[in-house]
Amino acid sequence: WQQDVRHIKLSIPSPISYKAGDVACILPQNPPSDISKFTHRLSPQLQSQLHRAIAIRPRRDKSDKSFPKTTTLSTLISDVFDLHSHPEREDLHALSHPSVCRDDVQSSKLLEMSTSRGNALYVDYV
Repeated sequence: WQQDVRHIKLSIPSPISYKAGDVACILPQNPPSDISKFTHRLSPQLQSQLHRAIAIRPRRDKSDKSFPKTTTLSTLISDVFDLHSHPEREDLHALSHPSVCRDDVQSSKLLEMSTSRGNALYVDYV
């Protein structure tokens, strides 16, 4: 694990108490135009589920108290997903699921790129 450390000066309207070494977490949001482009590429089944509540289950025993226990796909797309980064292999694996990708050829390529065996394909496409 690596931490990207930067020195940034912020001007804030009200006084906040802090100590040297404190960490500020800045949570960006994806622009509405990018969210719209992304959601229009989803299957109709997923588009119909954008505002339905979904439960978040931690992958490990450790529970991140700051992450919500329930959210919506719409909130994940706007506030959590980085729509401008390269997809990670686990993202490609999730996208290969038949409920997301209806094309068998594309699904197979996504699944292959999600493994180390598909590294050359990943480099070519991503």
